Amino acid sequence: MILLRREDHHRVFFISPEEKTALLAILNLYPLVPVSHQAPEKHGDSTRLAESRQLLLESAQFMQEQHRSWMEKHWVSGTRFQSSGSGFVFEASPDDTERLLQILNDIRVGSWIALGSPDISALRQTPGAQASSPNFIHMELAGYFQMGILKSFQSSPDQTPNPGN
Repeated sequence: MILLRREDHHRVFFISPEEKTALLAILNLYPLVPVSHQAPEKHGDSTRLAESRQLLLESAQFMQEQHRSWMEKHWVSGTRFQSSGSGFVFEASPDDTERLLQILNDIRVGSWIALGSPDISALRQTPGAQASSPNFIHMELAGYFQMGILKSFQSSPDQTPNPGN
């Protein structure tokens, strides 16, 4: 995935067919972080804590529903992608970029939680079942797309898309 150009209110990216397939596949996993994972620790006033916990859970669930609805409408349908040469082009507004980063982060963190919250550097250096598990692959793919988006804030547009990148 590479940045082709920045325009006034959006960025234009090139994505290979394989990247598009991978992106849509992992977006369909959302949400992965359990709502209960975001609840506060059980310390302090139990009545106030229960109220705060319930409010946080409801808020997190509402946010997940909003993101899921937005994502299905704007991304999973596949209509955002326009065929271009050996791949696809898509545009992302600042709001699209922010939401997509939040969704990808949920997938990355949720996959990490499902792996048992391991030390990632050690996991990457240790070949084995955990490093080749679907959760590890989902975590790495989400990170790949996050970095592609984040690099667009720093890098210059590339007018010669290379589907291998």
